[in-house]
Amino acid sequence: MEIPYEVKARRDTGLWNAKIGIWLFLASEVMLFGGLFSSYIFLRLGVEPGVDSPWPTDVQLVPYGFVNTLVLIASSVFVVFAWLALKEGNWKKFQMWMTTVIACAFLFLVLKGIEYNYKLTHHGMRLIDNSVVEGVVLDHTDRIRFEAKTVSLDVTTGSTEFLNWIKKGEAPVFQLKGEDGQLEDIGSVSSWVKKMRRKTNKQIAASRSERWRAKRQDREPDPEALKQITRNYTLVSTEPFQIYADDARLSGYDDKGMSFVDGSKVTGKLLGDSIKFEVHEVDLQMIPVGQQDQALVWKLINDEAVKSGWDHARDDEIKKMEEYYLEGKGVPVPDRQMRSRRVNVHGFHESGGEEHAAKSESGGHGENKAEHGEHADAKESGHDVGEEVELGSHGEIVIEVPRRQKKFLSNHGPAYGTYYAIYFTMTGLHGLHVIGGIVVLGYFLLFGKKLFLKDPEHMANRVEVGGLFWHFVDLVWIFLFPIMYLF
Repeated sequence: MEIPYEVKARRDTGLWNAKIGIWLFLASEVMLFGGLFSSYIFLRLGVEPGVDSPWPTDVQLVPYGFVNTLVLIASSVFVVFAWLALKEGNWKKFQMWMTTVIACAFLFLVLKGIEYNYKLTHHGMRLIDNSVVEGVVLDHTDRIRFEAKTVSLDVTTGSTEFLNWIKKGEAPVFQLKGEDGQLEDIGSVSSWVKKMRRKTNKQIAASRSERWRAKRQDREPDPEALKQITRNYTLVSTEPFQIYADDARLSGYDDKGMSFVDGSKVTGKLLGDSIKFEVHEVDLQMIPVGQQDQALVWKLINDEAVKSGWDHARDDEIKKMEEYYLEGKGVPVPDRQMRSRRVNVHGFHESGGEEHAAKSESGGHGENKAEHGEHADAKESGHDVGEEVELGSHGEIVIEVPRRQKKFLSNHGPAYGTYYAIYFTMTGLHGLHVIGGIVVLGYFLLFGKKLFLKDPEHMANRVEVGGLFWHFVDLVWIFLFPIMYLF
């Protein structure tokens, strides 16, 4: 049976089947991305600086996004050249252009992967007074460090949460500690727990069954079935081991032990409860300008030269605004502007004194990093380090933040805030469309020659439909880039 209108156009619409189908599909895609874009814009316009959680005005690594824009535009041109090659009946030329299109798509994904990696390895930390520091957590200190040798656990839960947080590279060997104090080899902890869970649950079930039967038969239960069932066991490691635990997976901890949410508990000694943080930016949008001198972040940095440099960058921006509003328009500087990122977010340079802190024009860390270049050591930079301030490997300030002074800490992933949640949703969804385009266009490249030899016009129509989808993917990114990266 021959399917009509695969090559020839219908007289009523002037289109063939696949082209009608792709336009209907793209209409649904427009509604999907249109809704996402609209939601983002409404959320962005509703943010009140200094009142709501700070909203980034740009994304780090903007040049990567710009290059990706050029890559997708070029690929859209190349896919047209590939279609024209089919129209000319030149298969080899089609192969060349389609290979270039797919190469551009892979380049896009590689650059996007670099960008994602950068965000997921950079962190933001809000302190209890709502001051925010942006930078990098050092030495895995976002986790609670503990040295332990003994573990207590309830085998009926069947969970061994503590095993997930043992320091990478360590492989402790555990032994079971009996009631008489003797140690017994158990092999794999996970396998042993599963075995003991089955055994214990059978004993619990048998005890309950005996009680139920005895009650129905109006007799005393068998004393053997009522013997106390051991649920809690103690494991001892042959050597002390270290645990780096996420505090979200703990139900509590102190100097001598930490308890996990599954009920297991390790005992030993606390190695560290502070967060070592390399500061790239200080964000005081949530603190009024008149109170910023008392911000907690300055007590942690504890260096007057650094603070005065940051203050100088802020005051310089305020002066520019006063010149524009007071002298130029005769009105006070709007409170919204006084609470903006331009005034309240500044990064650090390695130069001393008032030059030590400098603003990134866009308010993002990306330009600051670009301006740093190759950092000189502390003495060459002119900054008096002393013992109060530690510099990181790139010259930024390193602080120690007690965990009780941390309000929130996360990498620049979806959990960091509304902006990044939307950013990863939209760019991730777009990335899936890019992968889908690679699959479709790659299929034409690898398996399309048979159809080309049989019916060149039919093959050209298929590539045209794939090209329309690819143009849509490009168009989405052209809208997504300025809205998400620059707005």
